Amino acid sequence: MKTGNKILLITDIPGYGKVAMAAQVPILSKMGFDLYNLPTALVSNTLNYGVFDIAITTDYMVNTIAAWKELEFDFDAISVGFIGEPAQIPIIEEFVEYHRKRNDKLIVGLDTIMGDDGSLYHGIEDNTIDSMRELCHIVDYITPNWTEACFITGYDYQERVDREFAKKIAEKLYKRTGSQVVVTSIPLKDGMTMAVRDNETLSLVDYEELPIHMPGTGDIFSAVLLGNYMKGKSLMEATKKAAQVVKEMLSKSMDQKDKFHGVPIEQYLGEVEVC
Repeated sequence: MKTGNKILLITDIPGYGKVAMAAQVPILSKMGFDLYNLPTALVSNTLNYGVFDIAITTDYMVNTIAAWKELEFDFDAISVGFIGEPAQIPIIEEFVEYHRKRNDKLIVGLDTIMGDDGSLYHGIEDNTIDSMRELCHIVDYITPNWTEACFITGYDYQERVDREFAKKIAEKLYKRTGSQVVVTSIPLKDGMTMAVRDNETLSLVDYEELPIHMPGTGDIFSAVLLGNYMKGKSLMEATKKAAQVVKEMLSKSMDQKDKFHGVPIEQYLGEVEVC
């Protein structure tokens, strides 16, 4: 499905580090999109450093949305990432529904950022899970990691699963939310995979896990997926391209000393094809 060119990013803005807005903007700009932002929080630096400060921007969101409605601004796609507090979720829901009424071709993607490795992230409240389930109902696709997929479906987190259970979770997500699904970072007993459930089929996409961990790879994945999907690729094609870009950028970052900073995306955009 090809659509327009204006993308609104709803996520946090880091002062230092290539995550969230700082990771998505250079990629989507390279792909030729016209970008706008509605920050959910201002973060001093990536949390991996252990010392950080966060300013939640809920009041700013409310006031900005009111100004945009008065000015009648429109968007072709909305990408939702990190949510600063549960109170922001109904604000985002109303905002998305408002723009769906104005644009029946609007594309909305949601990265359900809540936790990893079987636990919620520090500062994420338990009631966020229920609110996130509701938000999933009004978007076109969601990209939870394995932990988040288990939380949303209500299944107990398992460290290693078989392929049938991975498919079961993806299908459960699709039926429960009504959204297309890409479950990332699924730990199989014999490797790693992703589950893609679009409106027609359910498939697994295996990939090689590299011996490196850097923040922001999920944001890179989300940006590449959205950009390719908007350019007319299927959800499966966009997912495979996103996984390929993450792998290439991580491979080039192996020798980077400060892993907490994230991938130096701008440095690689001339070498890595993102679409």
